[in-house]
Amino acid sequence: MKRSLYILIIGLSFSNCEVRWEKSADLNTSPKIAFLINGETIDPVTKKKYESLEDSIKIGVKPNLKTYIFDFKADDENLSNFYFDTPDGEVISFTEKENALGNYQVIYEPKMLGQHIVTITAMDHFVAQSSIILKLWAYENLLPVASFTYTKKGIIRPGHFEVNATQSFDQDEKYGGQITRYQFEIDGNVINTPNASVEYIFQKEGPYEIKLKVQDNDGEWGEEIKEVVTIEF
Repeated sequence: MKRSLYILIIGLSFSNCEVRWEKSADLNTSPKIAFLINGETIDPVTKKKYESLEDSIKIGVKPNLKTYIFDFKADDENLSNFYFDTPDGEVISFTEKENALGNYQVIYEPKMLGQHIVTITAMDHFVAQSSIILKLWAYENLLPVASFTYTKKGIIRPGHFEVNATQSFDQDEKYGGQITRYQFEIDGNVINTPNASVEYIFQKEGPYEIKLKVQDNDGEWGEEIKEVVTIEF
């Protein structure tokens, strides 16, 4: 369901002099509006206004997040109202920041997973307008995926091997997800560690079962994998 919201800023008393109004309208410029990122409205690299913003939000029970907060700045001596076009969510709070006139904070609540396009339009009394666009990707946590290799390390102790899980990855790592713990089980011995590799000394040759599962920074474990390997000295 498409959602939209108008927010009226101030009122204006019109003169009965139509000529004066038309002259003012001719001299009028569109409102200046831009996202506030690190307190700035201008990209220090491109020297352009932040007229668009791309970001993501992980929603659900584990991260305990349901809303996305962003700031923007609007400047126009004839500013009249704001219009929020939010087809897949809802603006649940819109406030002007204290001690920073023209700086506004918005709390947006996604109503579905996937991409959200939120358009914020500032309009003045002469109906001149400017817009900025938020592109927000809302997703739930994706579980990490375990993977390991094993290599022989020892010469003096032939049974000395390394089990390496650095190829494991978190499926939502491009959104800030990462692996925080590795649980190895080698020949029935459980090793729970933040390190991606462990060393183990096998006492004799033969087949051994190695298991691995990994945990992400949302506290969720991925599917356990296991492999029977043949150790030869």
